[in-house]
Amino acid sequence: MKPASKKVKVVLFSVMLLAFGITVAVFIGYRRMASQPESLLETLGSKVNASLGSIRHTAMRDGIREWTLEAKSARMMGDENRILLKDLSIVYYLKNNNEVYLTSSEGILNTKSNDIELNGNVVLISEPYELKTEKLNYAHEGRKIFSDMPIQLISTKSYLAAKAMSFDLNKNEARFNGEVEGIFAEKIDL
Repeated sequence: MKPASKKVKVVLFSVMLLAFGITVAVFIGYRRMASQPESLLETLGSKVNASLGSIRHTAMRDGIREWTLEAKSARMMGDENRILLKDLSIVYYLKNNNEVYLTSSEGILNTKSNDIELNGNVVLISEPYELKTEKLNYAHEGRKIFSDMPIQLISTKSYLAAKAMSFDLNKNEARFNGEVEGIFAEKIDL
C-alpha cells in the first residue's frame, strides 16, 4: 500500500469517526431537550425570548409535589420572568390526596413566584363540583386560587353564582362573595 493512500484512509476514517461523534452528541442533546423542555429555557438565559411546542412543569415545596402544569405551547419572555402559556391544564395536589383540576385557554406563569394568571374558558373541577369563569389567579405562596370575575359553581344537585371567589388549597375551603345566589339540593363539601 502506498503511503499517500494510507494517509487518505486515515484521514477518511478520522472524518467518519468525527461525524459519528457529532451525530451521537446531537442526538443525545435533542433527546434531553425533548424530555426536559424547562432545562432548555434555563439554558437560554433571561434576555432571550423562547418558544416551545409543549411544556410540563411540576412545582415542589419541601420535597412535596404541589401542582403540575402542562401546556400545548409556551413562550418565555426573558426580561419579564414570565412564560405565556396556551391550552393549559393544572393538577393541584391536596393534603388529603384529592386533586383539583384546572384548564384554561391561556395563562401566564411567573417564573420567580410560581404565581399563575389564567384567562379564557377557565374550568376548575373539584369532584363533584365544576367551577367556570373567564379569569382566575393562583397565588403560590399561600396556595390560593381566586377570581374577581363572575363564577358559576355547578354539580348534579346544586348551582351557585357569585361575583368573586377564593379557594384555599391548604384548607380545602372555598369562599364566594358578591351577589351570591344558588340552589342547593345536597350538602356542600368542597
